[in-house]
Amino acid sequence: MVLERMKSIYLDNAATTPVRKEVANVMTDVMSKHFGNPSSPHALGDEALELITRARKRIASLMHAKPEEIVFTSGATEANALALFGLAGVYGTKKRIVISAFEHSSIREVCAMLQGGGYEIVELPVTQEGLLDIKALEQALTPSTLAVSLIHGHNELGTIQDIKAIASLCKQKNIFFHTDAVQSYGKVPIDVRWGIALLSVSAHKLGGPKGIGCLYVREGIHLKPLLPGSQERGRRGGTENVPGIVGFEKAVALAQKNDWGTIEKLRTWFEKELEGLGGVITCKQSPRLPGHVHVSFPEQDAEQLVIALSEQGIYCSARSACLTKQHTEHKVLDAIGMPQKLQKGSVRFVLGAETSKKELKVVVSVLTRLLS
Repeated sequence: MVLERMKSIYLDNAATTPVRKEVANVMTDVMSKHFGNPSSPHALGDEALELITRARKRIASLMHAKPEEIVFTSGATEANALALFGLAGVYGTKKRIVISAFEHSSIREVCAMLQGGGYEIVELPVTQEGLLDIKALEQALTPSTLAVSLIHGHNELGTIQDIKAIASLCKQKNIFFHTDAVQSYGKVPIDVRWGIALLSVSAHKLGGPKGIGCLYVREGIHLKPLLPGSQERGRRGGTENVPGIVGFEKAVALAQKNDWGTIEKLRTWFEKELEGLGGVITCKQSPRLPGHVHVSFPEQDAEQLVIALSEQGIYCSARSACLTKQHTEHKVLDAIGMPQKLQKGSVRFVLGAETSKKELKVVVSVLTRLLS
């Protein structure tokens, strides 16, 4: 029996998260009552600027940054582009950038453009458990290295890199370290004082709206802006998205109250159930984000399975949302050496802060029938 739409079970929280009601409410309030341009020299402009200033403080505090080190952007894709293009535009005498073999497409595509402009892009391999070898990274760092860009919590596998050690290493060698923290910010501890130079975040991954994110830029680092203008201390032009920024702030405040320890325990229970159905959990022994489950069902077709689950009101994915409509090889699973028979049947379930055991029991029941 098909589940009613109102009883749907959403397990694709790495692609995006539902906007929290409290976030939508505060954004509506801002749009109707505090609609001034933050650059306007009157009371309405001052109100809007005050809202942005308050939001900047909260968003910075969760990563132990200074408010003035936060640059608001349209999202993480822009933040990632600003980080690498921005560094290249100012510190372009160094022409080497190091990334991992399974970076997000928004980093890979920027690197491809930089490579076309004469930059050397070095891709470091990752282990079968989805982790970067820090010794290999150390060997890859040379005097000509401009930056290292490494994803923190992986969007598909959920694996968490040791960015504290990596950032420290880069800082010792006077190399900029940038991390895409889209999936990890608000879920696991992040402290830019570890030596992080730049860090990207997106609001819609933690219950906030789409179209707003930020780039942390350590004090003293200069970037060539993608969008020239006076806003954001000259680092990102264009009138600020005040409702989005306030919604971002509210999402961060709510995320700080989430019980990710309970979600991780629920994830462990769910994985045992999936293994009982013949599933093989990817990178099970590695540090992982609390809600991520990447599982392979041998001899199954993942995309058909995702469609069948969707017809039952259960929403998950077969790969990153940025790749699902592209006919490309699965670079992430190739990078960790996953056999093709497992790649074909790989599915990603990502639990959210409000996912319940009751919902997961329904998913297990439906999967039992679909896999039989």
